[in-house]
Amino acid sequence: MGGVSENAARLLRDVDLVRFVPNHGFSGTATITYHAWDQTQGICGQMASLVGKTGGSTAFSTGTQTAVVSVLPVQAEPVSRIDVSIVRTPTMTSEVGEVNSLPLSESWIDEWDTFWAEIWVSTPRGDHAGVASARVDLLYDTACFTATMIEHGPAFTQDRMGTIDDGNGVVRGLGAGTLRTDVGDDAVVLLARVLLGSFLAEDAAGEPIPNDAAVTATPCGMMLAGGNATLVGGTQAEVQLGAPPATELWPVMYDLDDNGLVGPGDLSFFAAAYGKPAGAPGLTYSHACDFDGNGEIGPGDLSYFAPAYGRKHTDADLQCYPGNSPGVLRQANEAAASRLAERADAIVPIEKGLVTKSLIQTMPESSTAALDIALAEQYGQAIKPSSFLNRHAAWSNMVAWRQASRREDLILGKAALAVDLLLAD
Repeated sequence: MGGVSENAARLLRDVDLVRFVPNHGFSGTATITYHAWDQTQGICGQMASLVGKTGGSTAFSTGTQTAVVSVLPVQAEPVSRIDVSIVRTPTMTSEVGEVNSLPLSESWIDEWDTFWAEIWVSTPRGDHAGVASARVDLLYDTACFTATMIEHGPAFTQDRMGTIDDGNGVVRGLGAGTLRTDVGDDAVVLLARVLLGSFLAEDAAGEPIPNDAAVTATPCGMMLAGGNATLVGGTQAEVQLGAPPATELWPVMYDLDDNGLVGPGDLSFFAAAYGKPAGAPGLTYSHACDFDGNGEIGPGDLSYFAPAYGRKHTDADLQCYPGNSPGVLRQANEAAASRLAERADAIVPIEKGLVTKSLIQTMPESSTAALDIALAEQYGQAIKPSSFLNRHAAWSNMVAWRQASRREDLILGKAALAVDLLLAD
């Protein structure tokens, strides 16, 4: 109808209707004031000034009426939120599976990791009934991982569902119902969790390692799709799906040829790069072989490569990474990676941004002698004097050998071959 006033009145017939359309979120009253019009003057639909033109012989009445319309607040649509978190260890919850806030996802995982994708449900507005049931699809990257098990939350004991479709990388219809009336209303409740692990096919290729550049990460590829939720009382809730986890997916840096095994192929690349700077011309994977990130492929890198040698993507225990790897360090195999750090802090990293080298501190004479005795016990007396660099490499291998004694003799023999190649004149 446009803006109207006594100076600009809209002329309407008795059969015309006026509709009030409130702005989004408006509630309250709206009014419209009008005069009677006998249609002897003016044209229907057009504007007319009523100033000094009402009453008597005019077409417009002096008296007015006011129409009132009331707009009631709209009851907010109940909302249920479904999120996914990636964790290596299942989250500790209350007896009914609740936590106060959404658990943080791991900052990074590698392509051989085993981890849980945990599905959480809540009513974020906090003024609705608890969650009665929920369902959602979980999508994941089949290039590296396979879903192996579904575990539903302790409160969701009714109509448990979830179908693993590993060929398409989806767990379909993951969810259940609950008989409780108080879960998810003032906390985040666990709907289900899915265990995922390294893809089980032989010679499985995962995240590739660039042969002439530094190793980089990709998104983990985990996300939710679809989804429905019902609140206590039978109310169907609008479902909001949380954003995909920001967890980074990294290659296993020791599997240079990306065949699912740290084996002879990787050893050949590492041996060729040993003793040379990262990025040296003509060397394949020289950037990737700089595991400790100090700019040179040397004893520090060997101390990480040796205990990893012979490992497969199906092995259950964790990889051991240097302290400058992304995210939180895994500490499980730190002792196997380097006893040298316990002995004399032999490797000192140069501050990032400077010319990168590995500075090997001079060890006390007694410490050097003790390590030489240990080398003799492991390998026999040296035939001829060896440089400190080569002795350092041998010490690293000896530590890895002794810490990895649980492995098969065949694998240990291959690990010894790595040192033989590296220490050859």
